[in-house]
Amino acid sequence: MKAALFLLGALILLAGCTVSVPQKTDSPVPPAPDQNVLVPADANILSEPLPPEPDVNIPVPVPEPPAPPVLTLQQRIDECLGEGYTAKIDCLQALANETQDPKVCVNLGLGETDCLQKLALNSKDPSTCRLMKKQSDRENCLFALVSSTQNYSLCPEIRDDTAKRDECFSGLAVSEKNQRLCNSVSGSKTESTYSRDTCYSQVLAQVKDPEICEKFQSEDLRRSCWNEVAIATGNEALCIKLPTDESLQTCVLTIAKASGRWDACSVLSFSKTRQACLETLADQLTDEALCRKLDDLSKKENCLQKVAVADADVTLCDELHANVALKNSCYAQVAFHDSNTGICDSIYASPAYLSCWVNIAVASDNPDLCAQVSRAHLLGYSIYATRELCLKDTSLGLNAASICSLIQNEDVQTACNDRNAAFH
Repeated sequence: MKAALFLLGALILLAGCTVSVPQKTDSPVPPAPDQNVLVPADANILSEPLPPEPDVNIPVPVPEPPAPPVLTLQQRIDECLGEGYTAKIDCLQALANETQDPKVCVNLGLGETDCLQKLALNSKDPSTCRLMKKQSDRENCLFALVSSTQNYSLCPEIRDDTAKRDECFSGLAVSEKNQRLCNSVSGSKTESTYSRDTCYSQVLAQVKDPEICEKFQSEDLRRSCWNEVAIATGNEALCIKLPTDESLQTCVLTIAKASGRWDACSVLSFSKTRQACLETLADQLTDEALCRKLDDLSKKENCLQKVAVADADVTLCDELHANVALKNSCYAQVAFHDSNTGICDSIYASPAYLSCWVNIAVASDNPDLCAQVSRAHLLGYSIYATRELCLKDTSLGLNAASICSLIQNEDVQTACNDRNAAFH
């Protein structure tokens, strides 16, 4: 029996198969397997499901490298300090720009002040300026900050540098439009003017306050101030403070012209200068009341004639007596303005009378008006009928030769056809 089992095991091994050799027990021995059947070596594996194939498309996570240690500011400063001189300076300056921390600047030696000022200007923080060791450096830094930010509240901290202090308070006064702040500016004199006067001038450009004029130390600037404020505010009473008659008259006249108020001339005490002021305005304005203030009769009538024409007021023409030509011109212009030939009859001079009718006929393109002339002949002027002369001149004015055919007198008609304006 043992020999048979040994032979069976040998056959199985030669076939490349494995098989369990039954242990000897008390139970009946099973029948021997068919020696002609080959059993695969992995027959026991096929009885279980195979594991899934791995997915090659799933990325395999790569672990991140550990974060570098975070250095404190002092550690970073120490790293910079460990460099050579040039590299150290560059490193510290770069660190200061990055962190905006004044603590970095103190390691820069001679460059500390510049570093602090840059940080102060970047941060607009005056406390950075106050870290500087020297008062002059602090004031330079604060002044630069004032110039950059217009934070004039820092001006009182600028004490030793008079020029910067004066400029700072001048800027504050202008910003606040408050001339009283100029009192904080020193009264020192530069090459051309006083520092405080410069402040007042700058405020004056913003605010035309007459109170400022009294504050100027320079007499010339004080006078200039009165003139400027008087003209800007239209207050001719301020002109009286000017020292000379010429400057006073110029000041008043400028105000009167700008405002159109001839009554401004009344502040001039001398009649001659007052009349000169009124006469100058009379050339600019058309005001009957102004004309009647003029003492010179000729200038008064010229003024009234201008008003009469502007207002088409024939009654003002009636008042003109000193100059007959002026009076006739007044009637003619008012008649033309109103297209009223009736006013032409008030004209005494024959040529002016004829021109009055002709101008209206031409303006209205109506030669038939010539038949209505009230004076048949112009004695002392022409032997020809006024109607004929009117038609000739109207033909010339309208450049219409056909009108000449309406003229009955052969001489006048020939002059009309010849376009002879001088014939009368």
